[in-house]
Amino acid sequence: MEQAAHDAVRGHLNKATVTEFCRDWEENVALVLAMIQDDTYVEHISYRQLVKRNKNGKVRHIDSPTLVTRILQYVFINRANTLYEALDNKAALNCKTGCGLNSKTLRLSVCHRVKHLFYDQRDVNYIALADQRHCYEHVRTKTFRRAIKEMGVRGWLVDYACNVTMVDGRLPIGTPVSPLAHHIIMLGFDLAMSASYPFYVRYADNILIGTNSKQEAHAALWRVKQRWWYGMGIRANRWDSRVLPIRGEAVDFCGTVYHRTEGKSHADHGKGFATVRKSTAESAKAATPQNWPCYFGQLKGADTFNLINSIQEKNMKLSDLTSKVRIDRKMDAKQVFPKDMVGVVMDVLDYEIRQNTRGENNWIKLLMCMDEIGQDGMPTGKKVVREMHGDLSGLYRYLSLCEKAFGGKRAILPIEEAEIENSCGYIFKGSTNMMMYLEDYVAQMEASEGVMHVAQPVVPAATA
Repeated sequence: MEQAAHDAVRGHLNKATVTEFCRDWEENVALVLAMIQDDTYVEHISYRQLVKRNKNGKVRHIDSPTLVTRILQYVFINRANTLYEALDNKAALNCKTGCGLNSKTLRLSVCHRVKHLFYDQRDVNYIALADQRHCYEHVRTKTFRRAIKEMGVRGWLVDYACNVTMVDGRLPIGTPVSPLAHHIIMLGFDLAMSASYPFYVRYADNILIGTNSKQEAHAALWRVKQRWWYGMGIRANRWDSRVLPIRGEAVDFCGTVYHRTEGKSHADHGKGFATVRKSTAESAKAATPQNWPCYFGQLKGADTFNLINSIQEKNMKLSDLTSKVRIDRKMDAKQVFPKDMVGVVMDVLDYEIRQNTRGENNWIKLLMCMDEIGQDGMPTGKKVVREMHGDLSGLYRYLSLCEKAFGGKRAILPIEEAEIENSCGYIFKGSTNMMMYLEDYVAQMEASEGVMHVAQPVVPAATA
């Protein structure tokens, strides 16, 4: 219950109902738990009816759950997610952690998978596209109940799932539990399609099946329509469900248009390219700094480098872009030079040593923190982070020896109260066996080359 409540209030902290709930957090969480234990939670399930119009003119009727309803739904989500993930083969890539149209994890990216089909799977020549028509409205409680039982759920959780998920016998739009419920309903279908065809991917209610022949593609599309209607009560969209050849045909799937270049092998370059839907490109050209990131997320997955550059140069300043889109770099901080760090007491937070082509260390990057000095010359009480890099042999030689002596990099970080000095190159203060007297030189030579006799200099007598 505690985790479900945290998930339910995330992203809604500015709402009055959430603020009121958080004032007596423990007591309110216990009250919701008591509702479930005595089976009175159904009386507290309620929704607000909203109407939203998409940019393309489509009107959606949204069922927005109240806070208590959302908490009850997250109780089911957190319990059912574990069961679903144990069976999930990652054929469906929407509304899942790490998945998406252009996910950074390539195997969980729709765009990357479809590109692999068009560019590399040259034996797959036809595809079947299918789209569900108003799938949430067509899903009934009995369909969801049967699917959740097939997943292995038993006991009170079956009735609880149906009560907190369905609204008036249908699957609602706009609730956090709806995507998971749709995945559970489609789980058996996803597993069967993935095992039957060389390529299958689903994003929400859109599917793409790759086949070796035109006849097999038509048979696949027919099986999809029959199973959706007779097994789930879901209709296929007649206009968006069709069979297309990959060879010489541009295929639009989820807004990205894929093209295959003929006469290429697996090892060739230029095996194909991807663009975006014409309407998406036109909308992106009129984008503002506020809504540009959503277009950028789709354009970066296609071969639209020139389009992205032209939009950014025409519509946006760099400050507008960097307020929304930034890149992550390892140990990224303001750069300082070694000469400016001489005599400064600092803590070494992290470092990276690089090698040349012969495998010899020849470069180091340090991430450090130190006291911030105000305009009055006094510490402000804050710690600033700075970065320093270069061919600083005295630093990377010493840190390499420390790693060997103490068992690795993690064992020595962070290095506190470090100080750099310039002594025949930049070194950590006190990190070298610096000679002060002739005896130090004699001892060093004896240790390295054996006993060595060095003539003592004749000290002239003092004169009056």
